[in-house]
Amino acid sequence: MISQYNFTVASTDGTPVFSSQAYRLYAWLLSSLSPSHADALHAQGEHPISQFLRYDPSAKTTVWSVSLLNEMAHDLFAPILDTAETVSLHHGTILLQTKTHSAVKDAHDLILESRRRDVSRTAILFHSPASFKQAKRYVIFPQERLIVQSLINQWNRFVPEYPLDDPDAFQMLADGLRISDYALRSTGFRLKETVIPGFTGRLTIRSLLSPPLAELWSTLLSWAEYSGIGIKTTLGMGGVSIDTQQQDAVGG
Repeated sequence: MISQYNFTVASTDGTPVFSSQAYRLYAWLLSSLSPSHADALHAQGEHPISQFLRYDPSAKTTVWSVSLLNEMAHDLFAPILDTAETVSLHHGTILLQTKTHSAVKDAHDLILESRRRDVSRTAILFHSPASFKQAKRYVIFPQERLIVQSLINQWNRFVPEYPLDDPDAFQMLADGLRISDYALRSTGFRLKETVIPGFTGRLTIRSLLSPPLAELWSTLLSWAEYSGIGIKTTLGMGGVSIDTQQQDAVGG
């Protein structure tokens, strides 16, 4: 199962809940596990979870999105998320208010659902700071190849039953995408005593792909809404949503 929880959150003292507090919420999730479950997660190595905080200007609320990327994550974390109402942190208490939950049965269902979507022009909205790492340096402007590589890496890590391991297909996929418009701003993600450089905002990608590769791109876009894009998505970075029903601001 691949699932996502969305909570409207607020602090008990009325102070804003910022995107960089997502890593504290993740630490709370880990601390809520039993010792045996914590050991099982540690043995997994990579944690099959992605989560981030975003501000919803239309509702004037902050939303915490938590995605459980495989069956193990669902077994470990769903019981906690199903029942939690408050999160006690060092600096105060966070209320978990309105909750919604969505899920697909497995990666096969995600692939089937993605086939019904037109991805000739797609907007990716980066809600929490995103960044990439290349040659030990942070990259704070998205590139088609970096986006595709990030999504494939995450997919292969947590959906091993449908591996994407053809380097020629990866190259054709990256070559068939074009960033045609963007409205991004640089920002940082505070992680303890470090600020990781990144960006938020919106970019539009046009697809020049053949139908089979367009289906693959559509699947990866569906996956992106669960997995996030870029580095440290487990800790709160790279949270995205996808809009395939939009028009470019430039170029028609």
